[in-house]
Amino acid sequence: MLHMNGDNTELYNIAELVDCKYGPPKVIPLWAVGPVLLYDLVHDGVIPAFTEALDVEDAPGVQPRLVPVYDEEDMRVGDLFVVVVSGSGRVGLFDNGNSVWVDANSVADALLSYEMGGE
Repeated sequence: MLHMNGDNTELYNIAELVDCKYGPPKVIPLWAVGPVLLYDLVHDGVIPAFTEALDVEDAPGVQPRLVPVYDEEDMRVGDLFVVVVSGSGRVGLFDNGNSVWVDANSVADALLSYEMGGE
């Protein structure tokens, strides 16, 4: 858990890290986020069950995004798949083969929470 001091220095440092580490999110088709996040969305009833992930282009209230990840030298080192579920206050991220869900309403808030270690 993040402990806030009077000037919120730690929060500002994490926000600066997020600004440097992640690029702007790009809109992608829902199927592109991969089976792990799709399974979570089906399990939670956000999208209907599907037999073929490639059939799922989009769903109402679900905003799939691809976020480029950069290292300290501004070299692109990977991508983070993100799903914003509008109105739920939850955002799913696909990280190292696992889904991570954080309390957030936008990609930017989710990345900040993710870097703070929140779920």
